[in-house]
Amino acid sequence: MGRISRREWLWAAACWADVLRAQAPGFTSLDSAMAREIEAIAEEILPGARQAGVVYFIDRALAGYDQDQRELYRAGLAAAQQKRAALFPSSASIATLQPSQRIDLLKAIESTGFFQQVRVHTVLGYFG
Repeated sequence: MGRISRREWLWAAACWADVLRAQAPGFTSLDSAMAREIEAIAEEILPGARQAGVVYFIDRALAGYDQDQRELYRAGLAAAQQKRAALFPSSASIATLQPSQRIDLLKAIESTGFFQQVRVHTVLGYFG
């Protein structure tokens, strides 16, 4: 993972503050199905990401300072779904995979720009 700049940490903190101020967190950039998949990936990257609400941070980042990454998420998740279907043909989604299967999937996509960006957003959302 590359180094996270101070600017990225500050943006993360600013976005996360917006999430915390929201009375009823909803999604701005992600639909609920996409959010479930991203949340499952984030939870494997950093256990506790689900409880920390990282998916809401990612959603707000894609609606704000990182909106240029929306297409990367859309195309990357589609490619990850194709890889999931190839590896686990009877599976319905990333979120329904067993943890060991999700790990295998993430190992298969870890060199992609999509995975790298989800990892950065997960860390920023969790620790920011």
